[in-house]
Amino acid sequence: MSDMFELKIERIRAGIKAIDMAKKLGISSGQLSKIENGYASCSPELMENMAKYIRQCSLF
Repeated sequence: MSDMFELKIERIRAGIKAIDMAKKLGISSGQLSKIENGYASCSPELMENMAKYIRQCSLF
């Protein structure tokens, strides 16, 4: 399983909607979908920001 797909699973478990995460990251929900499903790549910085956002939301 890819790192991005694992982040998608964690996003879903945390109850974060793709549209909300995309807005927070400054990308479109379509681009987020492509990244999460392996159809587009992203920078290490964006991947880290995704993980941080999921962790922050999981704390509540």
